[in-house]
Amino acid sequence: MDYSLLKDVTQESHRWRVRVRATRFSEFTTANEPDKILRLDLVLLDEQGDMMDAQIPGRRVDQFKPLLKEGAVYYIKYFEVAEARP
Repeated sequence: MDYSLLKDVTQESHRWRVRVRATRFSEFTTANEPDKILRLDLVLLDEQGDMMDAQIPGRRVDQFKPLLKEGAVYYIKYFEVAEARP
């Protein structure tokens, strides 16, 4: 296997490569600027059924949103891992 499972991903490295299905997309905007996306949230699901929340920051949404399709499978690498907010 040339990729890691989500259960093995930690904050220790930025060199992870995962194979995941992108599910449940949510765009976050403001009431004042409903056309401006502050971030795109999605849930990633791996082959063992483990899930991870992911965020694409507003400055990167235009770059990545056209490439993503809900339900499609992607290899993702070189990403940051952070603790979930309580």
